[in-house]
Amino acid sequence: MRISVTGGPIGRWTGAAIGGGGNKRCIRAVIRFVGRERVRPRRPSHPDHSLT
Repeated sequence: MRISVTGGPIGRWTGAAIGGGGNKRCIRAVIRFVGRERVRPRRPSHPDHSLT
């Protein structure tokens, strides 16, 4: 499943959270989702790290 921050659900959630005056539920959902994605990065941000 590919997610684009600008046109994906994250963009909608953050937009709703900001536009809605900071919906904590929305923000928490985004943080949890982003955190889950960062645990398993599809593209290695640091190629040098795998060389160690």
